Amino acid sequence: MVEHAGTKFEDFYRAELRPLIWFAVRVGAARAETEDVAQEAMKAAWAGWARIENPRAYVRTAVLRVVRRTGYQVKRNQEAALRAAGPPGVGAESFEAEARRVLDLLRALPEAQREVMALTMDGYDPLAISQITGRKDSTVRSHLRHARRNLTRAIDEHHPEKEANDGS
Repeated sequence: MVEHAGTKFEDFYRAELRPLIWFAVRVGAARAETEDVAQEAMKAAWAGWARIENPRAYVRTAVLRVVRRTGYQVKRNQEAALRAAGPPGVGAESFEAEARRVLDLLRALPEAQREVMALTMDGYDPLAISQITGRKDSTVRSHLRHARRNLTRAIDEHHPEKEANDGS
């Protein structure tokens, strides 16, 4: 049984697979491919488990590389088809509708901004994100600032009544 800093790979796998799948979704992996992307990242972690210093960051870096390399990113026409299908039903599905809307907003961001925002949502600070992505810390902060501004703009465009109420 391979252990890392007292953690067995199997325990890490169980704890991190679902969050890793959601990370893959947030960085733009096609919904049908997210489990494969996460599994490929976990497979790489298993192979290098004894050498990995930060397994959580390692698998997220691996997901970013797989998504970039394989072109698993969602195409705009796939997103349009999902939106054309209409929102899910009312009630318990409202969470699903909101999650879909958040993912649509994230996917509308340029790739670098989407990656930085997805890692931020996973709890990483700009310095850690710069290490994971290989970008300068200042570049990461800039992407994060632009991503936040773009998301705020998109939300305001979708809910113009919010601005009118805030100005009163």
